[in-house]
Amino acid sequence: MEIRKYAAGDLICSEGSDSDEIFIVRSGRVRVFKTINSEKVELGFISQNDLFGEMSMFLKSKRTASIEASEASEIIVLDKKSVFEQIKKDPDFALQMITRLSLRLRQAHQVIAKLEGENKSLKILYGGK
Repeated sequence: MEIRKYAAGDLICSEGSDSDEIFIVRSGRVRVFKTINSEKVELGFISQNDLFGEMSMFLKSKRTASIEASEASEIIVLDKKSVFEQIKKDPDFALQMITRLSLRLRQAHQVIAKLEGENKSLKILYGGK
């Protein structure tokens, strides 16, 4: 486990990079964004006690978004080995992680449902099927 400090605007991790670490916001707040056509598209914010970076660690894939500190922040960094050690030592840590990930999944489903509803509305409005 390592604690890193970031100033507002500091890049914490980049979309497309490899990593086997997860990050927990100890204090402060970070911004999640993707770069599309050279523009930063904001996806949301992550605040104290929440985590990020788990997808690339668990799935052994590249990062799907970039993260930057939106204010001065302290971030706990755990490599894969440390995550599994923490889970063995404190099963509540795993339950908290599962709860946070489940909330994110629910939010993603809400966004998908909203987009699908908007898509249907546009089809009705413009006479498509």
